[in-house]
Amino acid sequence: MNSFEFLLLKLTGSFLLAKFTPFVILFMIGILFGRIVFLRLRNSSVHKALLMSVLGLMAMVPMSLYFWLFPVYQGDIYSLGYQPKTSLKFESSAELIVVALPGCKYCIESTQLMNKIHKNLPVKVSYWVLGTDVQDAQSFQKLLEKGIRSINAPNQKEILPITKGSFPTYLWVKDHHLKKAWHNDGFGVKALSDICEQ
Repeated sequence: MNSFEFLLLKLTGSFLLAKFTPFVILFMIGILFGRIVFLRLRNSSVHKALLMSVLGLMAMVPMSLYFWLFPVYQGDIYSLGYQPKTSLKFESSAELIVVALPGCKYCIESTQLMNKIHKNLPVKVSYWVLGTDVQDAQSFQKLLEKGIRSINAPNQKEILPITKGSFPTYLWVKDHHLKKAWHNDGFGVKALSDICEQ
C-alpha cells in the first residue's frame, strides 16, 4: 500500500476501498481528458475510428500507469488463505500472528506494513519468531511500533508445519483457534478485509 491508499484507509476504514478507489478515480480522470480531446477534435478532419482509439487510450493511460507503479496482486482480489489442520489452542481469542524467521528479508519488510495498519485491524498483532535466542525476538521488536509485540514462538514444533516452510506466514486466530493462514505472497487487502469483517 502507498501513501494515497493509506490516506483512503484512514478516511474509509476499508482495505478494499483504499486499494481500488485510486483506479476508479484515475479511470474517470482519463475519461474526462478523453472527452475534452473529443470535443476539441470532433469537428476536425480526424477519422472517427482514430479519434475513438485516442479516447480509449486516454481513459486507460492514468489507470495503467498507476497499476504499473502500484500493482494489484492475486491476494488483493482473491482469498488465498488456507485452513491448516492443527489441534493447537491459542492463548488469545483474536489475534493476527506473523510467524517470522530471524534474518528473513521478507519478514523484516513485513514490519513496515504491520506498523502502518495494526491500528486499523480489529485484532491485536504479534510477531512470533522461530528462534531460541531472545535476541531473535528483540531484533523484530526494535522494528515494530508500540502496540505490536514480538516474542519467541511458543510451540515451535506445532507452528512450523503450519507455515509449510514459507515466511512470513500470517495466522488469524479467532476464539482461541486458528481460523486461517496466509503465506506472504497471498496476504493482501482481501485477507485484511476478511479479518476486519469477522
